[in-house]
Amino acid sequence: MESQALKQNFLDDEDVKSFATWIAARIRPSEKWSHKYVNRQTGENWSCNGLYEAFETYEWNCTRWDETKIKLERYRQCLRDAVLAKNNDCIFDVCQKILCWGGVLGSATKGNLKYLTENKSRLHVELQCMCKVLASKEDECLNQDDKATNYRMNVGFSKIYSLLGKYCAMYDSRVGAALGLLVRQFCEANDRSKVPEKLQFAAGPHRGNTKRNASNGTLKFPVLQSNNEQYTKQILRASWLLHSVLEDHPEHTWPGSPGENGFHELAAGLFMIGYDLTDAV
Repeated sequence: MESQALKQNFLDDEDVKSFATWIAARIRPSEKWSHKYVNRQTGENWSCNGLYEAFETYEWNCTRWDETKIKLERYRQCLRDAVLAKNNDCIFDVCQKILCWGGVLGSATKGNLKYLTENKSRLHVELQCMCKVLASKEDECLNQDDKATNYRMNVGFSKIYSLLGKYCAMYDSRVGAALGLLVRQFCEANDRSKVPEKLQFAAGPHRGNTKRNASNGTLKFPVLQSNNEQYTKQILRASWLLHSVLEDHPEHTWPGSPGENGFHELAAGLFMIGYDLTDAV
């Protein structure tokens, strides 16, 4: 990685600290922040006034958070047990289910299913190694030039590691879009002409009529690419940031669940916000 910065150095960065405080102040409904869009599939208007309210509207595959949480907890326990037992057959099975739930499985000839199939015999090694990376205090990755430590990280595998590890965000184009929007608004509110390097969260390309990248004028954000190192860096920094928002700002407590459950609720709220930035101001 380009910086190999310690986690604490990231969190001690003045821009990061200011932004985390800015986000925390927008957890509960207030006149400070709101967002809205039209769901392109249903034609329904969506809006929220605060990050917690966004979480309360969570829906994926016609399923609300309470039911989703039960399913993910089941996957989490199965995956952790399988990795602990080094049972690659069980790991393969539960990873398929997680990727299928997220709509990012792919086929047997390309994508994540192909990767799982080709690397089935070493899945427990890869998952254990990457969990150590994601739990470390440095945003560094395994050596991609060494086949023995090769790994995969993308929107699908971020869901796997979010369930396997602790305080690890499911980073996708929607979460990246939401973080980019919040960063852009933070910069505009503080008369910043450029996005600070540590706050350059990547988002996926626009989808049809929906906007996913928050770039505007000189405030620019990178595009989320199929790059293992870039993706891992995004997950690490987003996870560190969201954990800090909840843990380091007791004056703005999260109204939902405490601890790691609240962490995932906050990420779920961002997922809802990042669906479309077209009407964002």
